[in-house]
Amino acid sequence: MSLVTNTLEKPDLDDRSYRVIRLANDLEALLIHDPTADKAGAALDVHVGSFQDPTVAGVPLSGLAHFNEHLLFMGSEPFPSENAYSDFLAKNGGHSNAYTASEHTNYYFEVNHEHLAGALDRFAPFFTAPLFSPDCKDREIKAVDSENKKNLQSDMWRLYQLNKFLSNPAYPYHSFLTGNLDTLHDVPLRAGIDVREELIAWYRAHYSANIMKVTVLGRESLDVLQGWVTDRFSAIPNIERASLDYAGAVPFPRAHLLQLIRARPVKDKRSLELLFPVPEQHANWASQPSSYFAHLVGHEGKGSLLYRLKEQGYATGLSAGAQEIGAGAAVFGVEVDLTPKGLQHYEEIVVSVFEYLAMLQQEGPQEWIHAELKTIGDNGFKFRQKSATASTVSDLAGKLQREHIPRNFLLSSSKRREWSAAKTSEFLGHLNATNFRITLVGQELEGLDLKEKWYGTEYAVDPLATDFLAKIAAARPSPHFHLPGPNPFLPTDFSVKKVEVDVPAKRPHLVVASANGGKKQANGSAKSLDSVSSLWFKKDDQFWVPKANILMVFHLPITNASALNASLMSLYLELVEDELDALSYDAYLGGLHYDVSQFRDGFQVKLLGYNEKLPVLMDQILRTIRHFTPRKDRFTIMKEKCERHLKNFGFGVPYNQVGQWSNTLLHEQTWSMDERIAVLPQVTYDTLLGFIPCIFQQASKELLVHGNYEQDEAVVIAHTVNAIFAVPELSESHVTSLRSYLLPDGQTFRYEREIPDPKNVNSVIEYFVQTGLVSNTRVAALSDLLGQVIHEPCFNQLRTKEQLGYVVFSGVKTTRTTLGLRVLVQSERETKYLESRIVNFLNRFADKIAAFTPEEFAKHVDALCAQKLQKKKNLTEEFSSFNHKIMDGFYDFYGNEECVKLLREISQQELLAFYRTTILGDSAAKLVVHLKSQAPPVQPVAKIVTAAVLNYLDGKVEISSKKVDEIIAGADQEFAESLPTLVATIAKNVEGDFAQAELIECIRADLRDPVPVGYPSGEVVANIGQFKSMLGLTRAPQPVVPLAKYTEVCESKL
Repeated sequence: MSLVTNTLEKPDLDDRSYRVIRLANDLEALLIHDPTADKAGAALDVHVGSFQDPTVAGVPLSGLAHFNEHLLFMGSEPFPSENAYSDFLAKNGGHSNAYTASEHTNYYFEVNHEHLAGALDRFAPFFTAPLFSPDCKDREIKAVDSENKKNLQSDMWRLYQLNKFLSNPAYPYHSFLTGNLDTLHDVPLRAGIDVREELIAWYRAHYSANIMKVTVLGRESLDVLQGWVTDRFSAIPNIERASLDYAGAVPFPRAHLLQLIRARPVKDKRSLELLFPVPEQHANWASQPSSYFAHLVGHEGKGSLLYRLKEQGYATGLSAGAQEIGAGAAVFGVEVDLTPKGLQHYEEIVVSVFEYLAMLQQEGPQEWIHAELKTIGDNGFKFRQKSATASTVSDLAGKLQREHIPRNFLLSSSKRREWSAAKTSEFLGHLNATNFRITLVGQELEGLDLKEKWYGTEYAVDPLATDFLAKIAAARPSPHFHLPGPNPFLPTDFSVKKVEVDVPAKRPHLVVASANGGKKQANGSAKSLDSVSSLWFKKDDQFWVPKANILMVFHLPITNASALNASLMSLYLELVEDELDALSYDAYLGGLHYDVSQFRDGFQVKLLGYNEKLPVLMDQILRTIRHFTPRKDRFTIMKEKCERHLKNFGFGVPYNQVGQWSNTLLHEQTWSMDERIAVLPQVTYDTLLGFIPCIFQQASKELLVHGNYEQDEAVVIAHTVNAIFAVPELSESHVTSLRSYLLPDGQTFRYEREIPDPKNVNSVIEYFVQTGLVSNTRVAALSDLLGQVIHEPCFNQLRTKEQLGYVVFSGVKTTRTTLGLRVLVQSERETKYLESRIVNFLNRFADKIAAFTPEEFAKHVDALCAQKLQKKKNLTEEFSSFNHKIMDGFYDFYGNEECVKLLREISQQELLAFYRTTILGDSAAKLVVHLKSQAPPVQPVAKIVTAAVLNYLDGKVEISSKKVDEIIAGADQEFAESLPTLVATIAKNVEGDFAQAELIECIRADLRDPVPVGYPSGEVVANIGQFKSMLGLTRAPQPVVPLAKYTEVCESKL
């Protein structure tokens, strides 16, 4: 082992210690000692990915690297159980994940800090002694296939693969990244290729210590962490894997340029992309010329490309930036979100891009712009705060792969360190009229007579017309374009109002609040705040950064009184955002962020960033909201955008749709996408102009000011809000909180609808069992504990063992006022079959709770308590917590601490009784939402037989799914006649006995219909309005303690 460096440049407030070492096998590791970490974690990044998928005997094994990522975690020699790793993490407050990129594969986890050593014991053997379990091989191939099918109707994946497919076949970017059943099973099987054997050979040839990077973060000292890493990772063999080399090939040679690619999307969207091949930028890491041009081309202020395109009615958005493709190659892209008019005038837009580039060429490199960007980057790094452990270790393991970065700059590699006019000019030289291609996307495009191989995207490729190229070549600087001016939002005052405290306060305090129609003042400074309903304030007392957060919630019941009003308000806020674009870009670069969004009975404004300039941004945003009058041309454009957004919702991934429908069913005054679409014809320009004056006739306002401010400064902010929104307050009887509906005991309701996308093969089910009210703290604690103990077994059973689908979630679902257990599965199987499998799992899970040892139960309680008591890592996390507790109406700032007290009282027997009564009992109240595919694939008979066998034998005898697959594959496929022989063969391959006749009958029943009698269950919800009208509403959210108790400054100990 050798020391690389002990000295890393780090943010001013970073209390961590760092060390980079290199083991004897040439593996490089970054060690991080964090003395206050609640979560520890580790990551390993190996410099091999989908670009290294092999071809065997002329057969491309596309997706093999991705398959390796899946199968690698299915057991190791020291821990052979396929879920030993995930089970250990789940019981100790952790989780894991991995991803396969083009040239990297990244594996990572986090866990409660005291269990880091045990997690490393299970993690490291995946890279020294993996089993590549033959029993799991086919299941994980199916998981890869399911993951691929999840993305088949995703425009992001489709267009990405089309760009790859239309690249140079001699460069591996051309390859199919994900893999599927064809590439990993069917085609290799026909060619006599054993995919598992090829995987093992590939792993041994590529997974070498010299191209691996490890990051470990824990509370232990650097010396202890060093010992742990040395002990656990030194056994990884070093086969001296060479650097990646593609023999001089590039993804976009001349033959692939000066083309117009036209493609039809699944969703109703229009876009234009210009792609410029550029050299790999590793050598320019210190000067970063690519980001210089990303900043200018992507600018949104006056004189920018987007500003001009919006003036012309051609665009609603624009982005620009460089992207690494692989070794030796990168691209610079300019993507424009088009209006219908913009699609018609795409050639004019392309010419405008080159006119803007001509202006940049004429102006030449500007050192002051580089200096401004350097200042922005330096400020961002100087005051960077901690983030989640899992993302930290994963990101840094990946960053270690950048050999060009000096190790002392690993944390600060994003900083600009030098100005080079020559390198800046050289980069701009690649953005020229002979070095690009165009991709135009829109459903209106015609003549798309080709289909991409893997996703089926319809497209056409044509050379750019000679006269069009002549216009591009003749582009000169336009008077519409000029460089941006100095950024007015750059902060200069970084002073921090620091007061040392022993214990940070756990809540904000209430400066002023509405009480029974009158005002309750906390102190004299707030006496004039007559039109602020509530002002909350907390001064930062632990992070000490020159930043702050402001939340403003405006309760305006008229804006959500109907689907029409809600749609008008949504469109108005979209128009406000559109108007603010020119302002927002500079604010974003200056470290200021804001969000204006619709919220229940009104809207909210959030601002985050450097406190010096935050009030300036707030003032401009609020004045725009209050006094803005939309232009008719922008109304037309933004209405069309909103209409597309609503209609496109049904073409997204199904599991992202189902929550919207369950929330519509369970919440009062929530409007479905269908209802919003239905009122669109009534949303006219004149209707909107008539609606705007009504918005602010009356309002109730709630403010939270948090961070590097004093209370008097918070009061000044509130005064500003009052001055801009000087409107009467809502009457006492009008100030109410929206509620949820209570499902009646002992009843199950079923809501079914088809997914709008006619080609999506996936369906999704959300199975919700109501457990009680949010306000019932013991029920909430029991529900949280149930979510903790069921999470890993549910995933292991429904996703890993039964292979129902790639997407399986379980846990607690919280509505406005109720909560319950949710199980969600997205699958190619029918939702009624999925429901039967969910119910089967839930029915059997009671026995698992009963079978917990005292130690296992205690581990789950400890893990959940640690999660509840986890310290906030940065100012934004603390703000988000306060924000949630204020906006939900319960103001339960001590809820986590109280929940932990209850969790320590709950026994295993109480949890089991709660489960049997609330989830399985006759009084269980359920809502089951089925979103059904219009194109469900026909299930192969062999698959139905396999599922019937495994489901029947599960829990009775031990047999591997691989063995069952082999027996069924070798059996007579006329199953009606061969079942006795098949079942007898299975009986010979298991340890233990089972009722063969019973299994035969089970298989026959499933061949007739794999869905048991009684499914789908529940009373059908045919009309949402009628369904809601027959349910009772819960009590509205109420503060857990009188708000007057919060007027005292919280208990920071000075």
